[in-house]
Amino acid sequence: MLAVKEELGDRFTISIETIYRTTIRYILSRMENGFRQRASLASVTPAEVQTNLRFESQTPIPTSSNGMRRT
Repeated sequence: MLAVKEELGDRFTISIETIYRTTIRYILSRMENGFRQRASLASVTPAEVQTNLRFESQTPIPTSSNGMRRT
C-alpha cells in the first residue's frame, strides 16, 4: 500500500485505498481457489493428468492481426 501511496501522492484517497485493497483481496481469493482446485486434482489418475496437459498444451494462444500475443 505504501508504494501506491507514494506513487499517487496527493491523489491518494481513502476511496482509492479501499478499492485497491478490495481488488487485491479478490485477486488473492481467485488464486487461492485455483490452488485449491489444483490440489483436489491430486486424486486424478496419471492418465487423466496427461490428457489434461496434452489438451492445455495444444490450446492456441490468441494473437492479434500483427501476430503479437494478445493479453
